[in-house]
Amino acid sequence: MRKVAKTVFPLLLILISAGCEQFTNPYDYKCPPEIWSPAKLNALIQNREILLTWEESATHFDGFMLERSSDSINWVAVNQALIDKTARSYTDTVNLHGSLWFYRIFARADKNQSNYSYSAAVCLPPAKPDTISGPDYYPQFARDLIYTILPVTGATSYLWTIPEGATLVSGQGTHRMVMHAGSKSGNVEVVAVNACGNSAPQKLTITVCQLPGKPEKISGPTTVRSQSEDNLYSVSPVQGAESYQWQVPPGATINYGQGTTKISVDFGDTNGHITVYSINTCGKSEPDSLAITIDSR
Repeated sequence: MRKVAKTVFPLLLILISAGCEQFTNPYDYKCPPEIWSPAKLNALIQNREILLTWEESATHFDGFMLERSSDSINWVAVNQALIDKTARSYTDTVNLHGSLWFYRIFARADKNQSNYSYSAAVCLPPAKPDTISGPDYYPQFARDLIYTILPVTGATSYLWTIPEGATLVSGQGTHRMVMHAGSKSGNVEVVAVNACGNSAPQKLTITVCQLPGKPEKISGPTTVRSQSEDNLYSVSPVQGAESYQWQVPPGATINYGQGTTKISVDFGDTNGHITVYSINTCGKSEPDSLAITIDSR
């Protein structure tokens, strides 16, 4: 009897299985779910979208449902409507952020569902950071230059790269970095990092500019009469300068020449200094000054 029972049971399972496939019994809750379950679910990263493929030998059911999880415990539906039963692939176009994502799929026949087929975990690096905010044009050896990005979802740290000769003062590993410039132009770059890898780099091209030289000695009278007019002061042109900025003592006024190498000054009755800077798009030079004494006699 035991031998007969051992022989009959597998035959019954085969008959039930065959009948389940032949007579569309997935719609009958008694149909073994493994008979019509999807198999070999695979997930592949393609430009931050996930291509899912699977196999299915059954034909008598309504369609497929895919589910996604970040911890393999809590699952959410990927598709709201059933995927067509003839399909063997699906692209999850949700903009996923790192790091691990799990997938599973089942077939549905009316209110019945098959067993799940599970994929291996997909490991996603973070997305590329957004635009870097910070100065992109400054003089040589400028200090305390601040660069920031918005935090990237799924990133656990950030890796900054700076131009040759610059010094990263603080913020490596964070979304805010401070550096001192060197003498060379280049790129400030940052990548977002997690356990799955690094994002594509975000770059900001920076230009280290050259300040104009300090103006040479100011020419003009150092002692002038109180309330005197049209006193002329000048400097030689400075290489790299685009304009010149003059300052005069309290009570004095510049008649003309501001922005050039030569000015005319009307004085009041207060001593002080005439000062001039050379200017270009990078900034202004160190000043040159000339002391002025007012003769009130």
